[in-house]
Amino acid sequence: MGGPTIKRGESSGDIWTPWEFMRAVEHKFGPIAIDLAASGPQSAKAARWITPEEDSLKQDWTTLLNGGLGWDNCPYSNIAPWARHHATHWKRGARTLLLAPASVGANWYWDYVEPFATTYSVGRMVFDNCFSRKTGELVTTVYPKDLILCHYGEYPSGGLKRWLWRSELEESASSTTASSEDVMAGAIDAQSASAGGD
Repeated sequence: MGGPTIKRGESSGDIWTPWEFMRAVEHKFGPIAIDLAASGPQSAKAARWITPEEDSLKQDWTTLLNGGLGWDNCPYSNIAPWARHHATHWKRGARTLLLAPASVGANWYWDYVEPFATTYSVGRMVFDNCFSRKTGELVTTVYPKDLILCHYGEYPSGGLKRWLWRSELEESASSTTASSEDVMAGAIDAQSASAGGD
């Protein structure tokens, strides 16, 4: 259900957020409890999701999330009701994330994002499961608009912030690799010391 079309009317509507981006999101914000706009198990970014048949906009996200974090890559053809639902449930204590085009001149942005969310510019990305309606081929081009990630969290701060999520993910991976290497080096040193003492 969620996500963009690469060229208006040319791509399938069921486009998925790339897992690489989701790893960065969970690294920064914590685990996703519920995918608020999944089309099914293949597109879901959490163990629990709300399907189009369940109509996420009729759900009480605050109760469903119960303190957990909600993820939303809703259909980009009509973002306003989704952004409104995020703002409404933020007021009730829900914590959610909304991935959307960086349409910072749109009414939905000024009415339902700017006053309630911390907004991060995340650049452009290639979405998963994007197929051309005309040819049926997999589309591997970058979505042609910059995207924003709206964090409806505890302390929203107005204005747009830049998040270099790819760099942050790479740094995290290299520090994890370095930590693993340090542990292995320490284990080898300890093993050598105990062997030499016999």
